[in-house]
Amino acid sequence: MTEPASVSMRANTAKPGNAASEAFTKFEAVILQNFIQTMMPKDTTSVYGEGLAGDMWQSMMAEKLADAVAERGGIGIADRILRDHYKVDDKKIPLQGVSNDPDKPAQDTEKMLSLALVQEIQRKVTQSINQDRAATSASNGR
Repeated sequence: MTEPASVSMRANTAKPGNAASEAFTKFEAVILQNFIQTMMPKDTTSVYGEGLAGDMWQSMMAEKLADAVAERGGIGIADRILRDHYKVDDKKIPLQGVSNDPDKPAQDTEKMLSLALVQEIQRKVTQSINQDRAATSASNGR
């Protein structure tokens, strides 16, 4: 069975039990709790009770669901928001998409050159097709 991308990335960057890994999980759980609480039905007095007590039970249910989802890898919220780096003992640990990567300018130049090459090939193919069509219509029209 394969792991979700968020779990495998977290496993590579923050070992389980590490403070950074726990922070990722807690952050994801808080965001998920808000999502889950918003998605829960509004008329739940028969399940959770009425008033403040009912609201607290519903909130606790959302919290536990969010914790369970986050502990099992979440849905990638923390990874996307905190994608540059995190700190462990004042040392920056890069994740993915690091903006201060020294190789980034070279990679960007390579991507631009690749894109320009593909566009040039597309232009030449289009010109060739148009020339073939013009030649075919000219020979058919004679």
